[in-house]
Amino acid sequence: MLNIGDILEEKYRITGLLGKGGTGHVYLAENIRLGNEWAVKEVGLGGEVRADILEESEILRKLNHHSIPRIVDIIEHENFLYLIEDYFAGVNLKELIKAREDCSEADVIRWAKQLCEILIYLHSIKPNPIIYRDMKPGNIIIDNENNAKLIDLGIAREYKEDQDSDTAYIGTRGYAAPEQYSGANQTDERTDVYGLGAALYHAVTGANPNEPPYRIVPVRQNNKSLSKDIERIIAKCTQNDPGLRYQNVNELLTDLNNMHRFNSAANAVGSTVYTSLPAKLVVIGSLSPRAGSSFITANLAAAVAARNVSSAVIESPVNFPYFYDALFIREKTNGSDVFVENGISWIASDPTQFSIKNWTYDNMMKLIYSVKHTSIVLLDVSTFWVHSSVQPILGQADNIILVVDPDPVLLDRTMKIDYEGLGIGEECIPQESRTIELLKECKNRGSCDIDIIVNKYTGFVEKYQLCLPFNPLVYLPHIDPVEVYKALWEGSLLYSNPDFKTIFDEGFSPIIEKLVPAKYFSFKHSIRGSFLERVKAAYKLLKGEDKGVSI
Repeated sequence: MLNIGDILEEKYRITGLLGKGGTGHVYLAENIRLGNEWAVKEVGLGGEVRADILEESEILRKLNHHSIPRIVDIIEHENFLYLIEDYFAGVNLKELIKAREDCSEADVIRWAKQLCEILIYLHSIKPNPIIYRDMKPGNIIIDNENNAKLIDLGIAREYKEDQDSDTAYIGTRGYAAPEQYSGANQTDERTDVYGLGAALYHAVTGANPNEPPYRIVPVRQNNKSLSKDIERIIAKCTQNDPGLRYQNVNELLTDLNNMHRFNSAANAVGSTVYTSLPAKLVVIGSLSPRAGSSFITANLAAAVAARNVSSAVIESPVNFPYFYDALFIREKTNGSDVFVENGISWIASDPTQFSIKNWTYDNMMKLIYSVKHTSIVLLDVSTFWVHSSVQPILGQADNIILVVDPDPVLLDRTMKIDYEGLGIGEECIPQESRTIELLKECKNRGSCDIDIIVNKYTGFVEKYQLCLPFNPLVYLPHIDPVEVYKALWEGSLLYSNPDFKTIFDEGFSPIIEKLVPAKYFSFKHSIRGSFLERVKAAYKLLKGEDKGVSI
């Protein structure tokens, strides 16, 4: 055990005791050289405990989230192992509840949404999601800005699809879900839903489920001033049967975001009800400037919403502000961050309000988490594939879509020249070639699906002549620019025009079949024949057979 004033590795001076538990102590330390503060977790070097703490360190090494502590050092000293982690200044929620007896519903809802975002991040880790398994007030820090942070991943584990059950059944009584002790099945996302519900119960009622009578009752039995919405949400989280709980944290976050406004299981806009599905992140970008990634993103979102599935569109702030200007979002948002219309949540940042020079991965993730309650999130990165805020996200995406302009000169320059073999310097290699290499690396890692949409396709260049690295999934026919500009002038999407809706539905159907489960997919093909024939027919329909065609 360490004492105040002790120094570890001639680097960290112990300045205080933050807490203690069953496995050891947690200290506050100061880096002697830099003057910054760190949390130091002390654990005895017994065999099993040592293995557990090393497993925790391996889990933490994989993570990069502003509300989860990073591990920066591991030190063995005498008979103890010390993990040096980020220190979150604030108060432990367990102590906060003791001081207040209970917390305000507004604060608890705020913290619940932030904890949902953290769990969504953990559950999205690939290839094996991280199941936290120990959500309780003692592991939640409320920082000086009233934001929730999550600490102590000591019993977190990776969810593996080929594993029937957990190897150990542990947790904190009152907060742990029943399946953590039964051993019948392995714990999954619903286990963390239960733990979060139990923690919220403790926060709003002041009644500790870890103390007799060790049960959770409807919260309004403890506090009549609480809303029926929070009572319903906590009750659904803490069902003993996992099948009766929220099936993932995205569903829970949807209800929290829609409290007092919407029905619990859906995001209602007007008279339309948008179905809640497990969230998917789709990154869409262009191979070359003007290929049309923003055009594809906007109209694909509309096609998804037309199937009553909620979607969100994020325009990366490093892009030229296409959506912000084209859809009159400046006028429609009145300064808010999200504009919702016809089942689509639009995040198109005002380019006049901040500098994009230092836009980071964390900035981008905050935008994504702000709409994680929607079923499909479409992130438009334009041609900025290699930007530092975009590259790390590619490994977390469920789908990557590359939009290609079938310009034969551009494709010849990109696909048919071996720049490396010719000894051409990196600075002289076209951006398009670097993008292709980056996506090939993503493909080789197998972290997600990569699909190509050939935009402005005329049907007169066979696909084998395009020489693309992956077979295109969609060929969207060339559309008269006059019609595109007319829609832009009106601030509307071309998909809303019945004359073009069918063309988009036909073209996007392979992508939508991948993104939306079959039971939600109601589109029926109306033009018979091969898809290539339908593209040619659509092109002739748009341009008129007597006007000729050019690439």
